[in-house]
Amino acid sequence: MKQANGNQVVPIETIQNTLNNRKEDIQRLHGEIDRVNRQRSRLQRAEGYLNNYEKYHALVEKIENNPFLKGKLLVFKIG
Repeated sequence: MKQANGNQVVPIETIQNTLNNRKEDIQRLHGEIDRVNRQRSRLQRAEGYLNNYEKYHALVEKIENNPFLKGKLLVFKIG
């Protein structure tokens, strides 16, 4: 359908279908954003665990490689 001035008339059903499709797209994208945010939270928590592990591992390595500290720790545990 065309009007005399060259503009095209769009049926209301077409507009409604387009609107419904866009709403579904928006809902799907919101779900994806929520999933990404949950994954980000898990990754941040895992990063914290890894940082703590690395810190304590470095401390253990330091004690294991230093006979004085190792002996001091042994005396502390026994005493």
